[in-house]
Amino acid sequence: MKVLINKNSYQPNDFSKEKETLMIDGSKYQLIEKEKNHLLIKKDERIYKVFYVFNDKAKSVNLSFKGKTYDMRINDSAKHEADNESGNTITAPMPGKIFKVLKSAGDLVEVGETIVILEAMKMEHALKAKVQGKLDVLNFKEGEQVEADALIAKVLEDNND
Repeated sequence: MKVLINKNSYQPNDFSKEKETLMIDGSKYQLIEKEKNHLLIKKDERIYKVFYVFNDKAKSVNLSFKGKTYDMRINDSAKHEADNESGNTITAPMPGKIFKVLKSAGDLVEVGETIVILEAMKMEHALKAKVQGKLDVLNFKEGEQVEADALIAKVLEDNND
């Protein structure tokens, strides 16, 4: 399991990389070191202690800083983040239920083509392919519940221009 902070990926035991940054409430802090239950971060030569708790079951980490608590999702790999940025993954924008599956694994898809329809907040949300290619992974069936940021599908991009 890895934690993504500022698009940098950390293992819970590897939380102490020097010169890495943490953005909290729009302010940038330098990550100095990791202790058993807290991080030491620095801004403008001032050092702060940030307490943290990893919740493996909920796949999140809670940070406590200056009287506020921040909940951060844990992703299983940095590759998922990279895939999402490149446009070949389709993730759930919010928790919901798969209302309709319009494509199957192995199908060819075009940019903008709807793969699944997610029902959330009493609305239907069309989840579309961001790249042209072959639908490689389809992780859910109609009627299944999904969490926010769940990997719904992955498209193998067709690089033949």
